Amino acid sequence: MDRRDALRRISLLLGAAISAPTAAGLLAGCRAGGGSYQPRALATDEYRFMGRLAEAIIPQTDTAGALAAGVDEFIDAMLVGYYPTPELNAFRSAVPPLRRRLEDEQGLIDMPSLVTLDSQAFEQDPGPREMGADFSDIQAYRRVKELVVAGYYTSQIAESEELRPTPMGQYRGDIPLEGRTWA
Repeated sequence: MDRRDALRRISLLLGAAISAPTAAGLLAGCRAGGGSYQPRALATDEYRFMGRLAEAIIPQTDTAGALAAGVDEFIDAMLVGYYPTPELNAFRSAVPPLRRRLEDEQGLIDMPSLVTLDSQAFEQDPGPREMGADFSDIQAYRRVKELVVAGYYTSQIAESEELRPTPMGQYRGDIPLEGRTWA
C-alpha cells in the first residue's frame, strides 16, 4: 500500500477529509521512531495521556493496539514536524481540558465519557476552526482520533496484522477464456 492509498483509506475511515497537517505528514512518510522515545511536542504527562487515549480508541484485541503500533510516538512526531506553531499551541492548550473530561481519579480513561464524547464528536459538527484558534473538546478529540487512526493504519503492525494484505500473485495474461464473454 502506498502513502496516497493509505491517506484515501484513512479519510474514508474517518468519514471526512483529514486536516492539512496530517495529510502533509502522511504524504511525507512520517512514521513513529523506535527505541526509547522522548516527547518533543508534548509534556511527558500529556504524551502518556495521548498514549492511553490512543489505546482506548484502538485497543489491543486479537491484533496489536495503538501503543504497540507506536501511535503515541507518531502523534508527537506529527505535532513537531507538521503542525505550524499556532496550531501546535492551540492543540496543546486543548489537551488539559480534554484530559479532565476523559480521565478518572486513577488517571485511566473513563470509557463512558469517551463513548459519549466520541458520539458527540461525529454527530455534531462543531464547524470550521480558524488556524491557531482554540479547540473545543469535540474538535480536539476529532483531531486526536484522526491522528490515532492515521498513525495506526500506516504502521507496519496494522499493515501486516490488521489489514491482512493479499498480494495478487504472478501475472498470467494467457489464461484461456471459457464460457460467455461480457461486453
